Amino acid sequence: MHKDIRFKAFFVWIRHPAFALLLWSVMGLILGTLFAAFADISCFSLMRQAVTAPVSIVVSFASQLLPFLIAAYAVNISGLWLLYTVCSCKLFSFAYTGSLIWVAFGSAGWLVRWLFLFSDIILVPVLCWYCFRRTLGDSSEKKDFRICIGFAVITALINCLFISPFLAKII
Repeated sequence: MHKDIRFKAFFVWIRHPAFALLLWSVMGLILGTLFAAFADISCFSLMRQAVTAPVSIVVSFASQLLPFLIAAYAVNISGLWLLYTVCSCKLFSFAYTGSLIWVAFGSAGWLVRWLFLFSDIILVPVLCWYCFRRTLGDSSEKKDFRICIGFAVITALINCLFISPFLAKII
């Protein structure tokens, strides 16, 4: 009887939305890394070009704010599947891009990856934090959203004003 209670408690824990979000997020990271490992050679040359290409501040703001806006929309419509999708897609793209940069730049890949993915390194944990808070049902939704948008705007400004010009100079 004791084992039966333990099994039922584990089954209830698996059905929790936060566990499903964790599962989808880890799957996104693993799939992003695997897809990068089996990527075509042409992807590596594209990564070299992407690092030196300038990005406008408007596009930078849009790319940093869009995951948070979609996540907030998912919370408003009570669509957990959309929240899972946003978080796993962001982690997939983070792992895929990071792995491709690492392979494309060889021994300097660690530095280029830190500089190229600066905004994602800051904002992926913030997005995961926001999504986990929403799946746990905490009541301060607007406050959390404002914190995330503030992080995204500050990170995009730092990236456009300092990090991207520095990366373009060293490459």
